Amino acid sequence: MRAILDNWFTAQKEETKHYCQVCGTPLKTSETQNSETQLCPKHKDLSQPNTLLIDGKLFKATFKTLQRILKKHNTRQLTLQVSRDGLHIQYLDPSHVSLTKIHLYVKAFKALNIDYTQPKTLTINVDELKILQKIEEKDEILIHFGEENIQLSLLGKNYNHSLSEKSFYLELLHNPLEEISEPQLKFQATIQIKASALIQALQKIKNQANSENTYFECAPNTFQIYAHDYNNNKLSENFNKTMLLKIQAENDVSSMYNSDYILTLFDGLKQYINNIQIHYSNNTPILITANLSKSKHENHHSYLGHVKYYQAPRVLHI
Repeated sequence: MRAILDNWFTAQKEETKHYCQVCGTPLKTSETQNSETQLCPKHKDLSQPNTLLIDGKLFKATFKTLQRILKKHNTRQLTLQVSRDGLHIQYLDPSHVSLTKIHLYVKAFKALNIDYTQPKTLTINVDELKILQKIEEKDEILIHFGEENIQLSLLGKNYNHSLSEKSFYLELLHNPLEEISEPQLKFQATIQIKASALIQALQKIKNQANSENTYFECAPNTFQIYAHDYNNNKLSENFNKTMLLKIQAENDVSSMYNSDYILTLFDGLKQYINNIQIHYSNNTPILITANLSKSKHENHHSYLGHVKYYQAPRVLHI
């Protein structure tokens, strides 16, 4: 009887299951021995300090969009700041006309293991992001911040133990850009609008306009954006109070901006943006903000991060 009970307890002990902390995959006994963390072979490298795991789709949308913006400015340097509260991305164009800031919260990452006691600022060359061409649906990106480079490993759906062909390295540039302070502005107009409505309106105007200059005009109950075609005809997209989520303007407010950069940024991230807020005044910089969300409904529990975009107004010299 004792032997039977011993065998039963031994069998129960062997059947005790452990699961990966990241994906929930059952672990073999050999994978749990001598390990402080419960990680499957696919995610074992997350035990390294200063390592992040992010959904490949979000990573690709974010950095592909920034790549397009930098290409328009004929530049390549992008500043990253990693800390225990996530990843901050910053880009100031060479002419100091626009400032783009993206903050990916801790919630945007499937796992985050950061040892830095202070935020770490790094500068990369976006042309080296060759991994963007390889990312497919449901892939994950493992990001490891080293002293001389950043290692990006592609963890595909059909994972195998050899990562050598799926790892890419970004050399860190030794002239990190300084943190740029956000301008302190007071705004005369605030508009909240569905992202799809604004993107569609900007795209319509872009397809026929004779330049990238677009007017933003706001009155107490209406908002419109317009430009001109090659025959100098007005191309206008109008939104009344019932079409907007919010509009606040005591007087008429008008200013002109380069809409191509605005469209590139928010169209590139549209799958993660529900609503957009526009803040501006007469002939002053515009601030456009949006939350990044994994849900089609505005819910702060689903927010993965946020975007802030500043742009100086265009001034025509007659």
